[in-house]
Amino acid sequence: MRIITAEDNKEFYSKLSQLPYLTTLIPISEGLGKELGTIQKQLRSIDNRQIYHHPSYFHITIKEIGWLGEEIKEENLTEIKDKVEEVASSTGPFFLTLRGLNIWPTVIYAEVQEGREQVRQLHLKMRREPRGYTVADSRYEGEMMHPHVTIATFAVGDADQLIQETKQFETTNIGRMNVDKIWLVKTIPHRVSGKSEERASFLEEIASFPLTGAPGPKLAKADSPGARPT
Repeated sequence: MRIITAEDNKEFYSKLSQLPYLTTLIPISEGLGKELGTIQKQLRSIDNRQIYHHPSYFHITIKEIGWLGEEIKEENLTEIKDKVEEVASSTGPFFLTLRGLNIWPTVIYAEVQEGREQVRQLHLKMRREPRGYTVADSRYEGEMMHPHVTIATFAVGDADQLIQETKQFETTNIGRMNVDKIWLVKTIPHRVSGKSEERASFLEEIASFPLTGAPGPKLAKADSPGARPT
């Protein structure tokens, strides 16, 4: 696998460093974030050259909307929020489970298992409702949408040892949470590879919307961590 680093996208981050990007997402709970942080710590001990995201960054993208101030104008925000609220009101709360780590050329991520289809349905609704505002699908959207949580972005390409370490977590039960809201946020793309304090402020919440549709199975205790390799 050829690793694609943040440096490879330096021109992209630099060109749009002053423009926030509008996105809808599911925030990861504090308890589940701690479990991901514990895994990060082990990976960092193998290779601390990579970009390990701050816990406040952990999220599952539902649908990207566009650059605020370029593709999206401030006067469009009210209508966009109304559309996101419509999507939220048509969906009930559900369970979400993270299980196993995997790798793309750009990132290390945690897989969504339980709740994957519900996230995809939210994504498909978000493609329909704010039509005319959301950006065109990337190759990984639509039917190819793959719910996940990015925990690290590659900054250095020679990562063979880290990749091998990541494979130890391929079947790890990371934990479970209840999903009862979605967020509309501004993301500041260049901060993903910035200093620690910049990474902590990558996401800026605009509004959150409770999932008020018909609920799924009765919600139970969540944030239950699974066993981790030592």
